[in-house]
Amino acid sequence: MPRRTNLDVSVFSAPVTVEGVEGSHKLHSFSSRLSLSDVTGPIRAHSFSGSIMIRENSWAPDQTIDVDTFSGNVELHVPESARGTVSFHSFSGRLNSGMPLTLQSSSRRNIKAELGGGGNGTLRFRTFSGSVKIDR
Repeated sequence: MPRRTNLDVSVFSAPVTVEGVEGSHKLHSFSSRLSLSDVTGPIRAHSFSGSIMIRENSWAPDQTIDVDTFSGNVELHVPESARGTVSFHSFSGRLNSGMPLTLQSSSRRNIKAELGGGGNGTLRFRTFSGSVKIDR
């Protein structure tokens, strides 16, 4: 596929790997793993029963990452330059970060925080029973 393209992918029980693509990324999976590496552009990923791994090598000031899972964990690797607002909502999952987060608000199921001191980037995670890990 071309390096610059907008993706809209839906799969059932088949892993998806996306590497080095510039554009918007919309992925939906049922019972499969999603892996995005070295991608540029907004990301919208939804998984019913599969993990999601996103590895960002660069960070746009207005980067958007929007992830929903039912019973899959999310692993997000971002560069040191990543800045933005983190929103996490889960019934029974946890948010773990190896990067500093500044807590804005917290309740039993909701966390709002700033990554890298805040900025125009948006990271939104909703899970039912999956955990989210943010790291370099």
